[in-house]
Amino acid sequence: MLTFTSLPNECESEIFEHLVDDRPSLYNCLFVNRFWCKNIVPLLWRKPFNYRVPKAHLSIRTYLSALNVEEQRTLIPFKFGYNQTPLLFEYGAYLENFNCGLLFNVASVWLKSEGHNEVEYGYRCQAVVRAITKMLMRTCRNLKSLNLASAIEVPNSSIFKSSHYGLSKLVELSLCLENNSSTNKQALEILSYLSSICRNLRKTHFIVREEINPLPVKSIDSLVSLISNQHNLKIFDLYQAEKSASRIISSLQFQQDSLTTIFFSSINFSKISDSSLEVLIKCKNIVQIKLIYCDSISLDQVEILSRSQFTPKVLILNQNTFSMDIAPALIKIWGLKLKHLDFDQLTQEIVDSVTNHCLNLSKLTIKGSFDNLDSILPWIKKSRLKAFSLERTVFRGRLYGKEDLDPVFTDLGKNLPNSLNYLRIKGCKLMENALEQILGNCQLKLLETLLIQPVMEPIEPRHLTYIKNFLRRNKSVKKVEINFHNINKNWGEDEERIFNEIRRELGIEIITTEVFNS
Repeated sequence: MLTFTSLPNECESEIFEHLVDDRPSLYNCLFVNRFWCKNIVPLLWRKPFNYRVPKAHLSIRTYLSALNVEEQRTLIPFKFGYNQTPLLFEYGAYLENFNCGLLFNVASVWLKSEGHNEVEYGYRCQAVVRAITKMLMRTCRNLKSLNLASAIEVPNSSIFKSSHYGLSKLVELSLCLENNSSTNKQALEILSYLSSICRNLRKTHFIVREEINPLPVKSIDSLVSLISNQHNLKIFDLYQAEKSASRIISSLQFQQDSLTTIFFSSINFSKISDSSLEVLIKCKNIVQIKLIYCDSISLDQVEILSRSQFTPKVLILNQNTFSMDIAPALIKIWGLKLKHLDFDQLTQEIVDSVTNHCLNLSKLTIKGSFDNLDSILPWIKKSRLKAFSLERTVFRGRLYGKEDLDPVFTDLGKNLPNSLNYLRIKGCKLMENALEQILGNCQLKLLETLLIQPVMEPIEPRHLTYIKNFLRRNKSVKKVEINFHNINKNWGEDEERIFNEIRRELGIEIITTEVFNS
């Protein structure tokens, strides 16, 4: 029998990988020994600008100390000061995800913490971002994701052109392309450069703004070339492209064997040619389609889509403004193979399409105002759903107050299927007039995860009591998570008491998380 006095290095490295989201524990592990330190530092510096990283702005000070003489020279007028002690690691080499917008946010927070004048934030922030970006592009060795789509200012394109080795390994790319500012001129030049060196992108996200000025033909050529030249593109995400959508979509003919996911946002389908859709329907491996804020799909285009060679398992239809008969028609076309359906207009026509054609759904998300919710409850009760999400995003039709509760929520609780193992309740006014009714009227023997996401509502002791009583009846639940919007920063004595009761009596640790974007 083989025995070990200590874990093999490979096992320890695997354990560290599973702790990547538990930064406090990783920081504690830094000081155990040299091997642990050398393996943990790269994990901590993969995504240093993520908003979930506590005190992410402190990374700015470290990165400033990594600047070379030329990069430091650009910041001399601001008198930032630098740590002259040599760094133990080349932190920029570990970067895997570069999000320029997040870097701007983190740099702004750092400037504020250093006491810099708010009037000069913009100029100073741009200077810091330019210098750090130049250093990161010079030192990065394993960059996987580049996101310039949300940046206030895109640094000079020459900075990125100096990083051939780092950028050639990209697997994710997000760009905002526009033809009416110097910032977007830089993005267009970066696009042209990337189209010549990137061949291994798996995921692309392009925001193409053409409401005012169309993109130069040369830039569209670069974008089409970039899409066409990828060896194994999986996820294609396109926003707007008012004037060039047809040509961009047609370039997917070179990805027909690899593409698995299509996201279209704010696309006007009246500007998309039939020939482009003919290209799209030949992408035989598409399993997920997401349409958000889209408009003007015609029934003729639906007929083309009905001949598609793919059979999606996920269909998401949110905030679209096409005619009311389009969504039911799409659900009818693809419903039989669907595993996950997400929509926000619960019309009677959609109810009919779901109940008649979606026989194999395992996950259902209903958003909106919940009009006609009662019409779909009999189908929900008989379904084999594993996951169900209810998200109130708008008020329309019935609106019940604290003393006049909507009976449909009671009926929903009674009609949730026994097969459910995931339940999510999200939205405005749900804590007030839905949570008790839903949780108080359902018996779910297989449920494992309960997620509560109130939108701009306080979580009071009575809400936690609803959850506690629900958990007492449904003892299969293993995980409870409450996401909140900056309202419950500090729990009071009553809340802490209920948390402790749930922990002591049921052995469940409720996870509470502040969310920044609902």
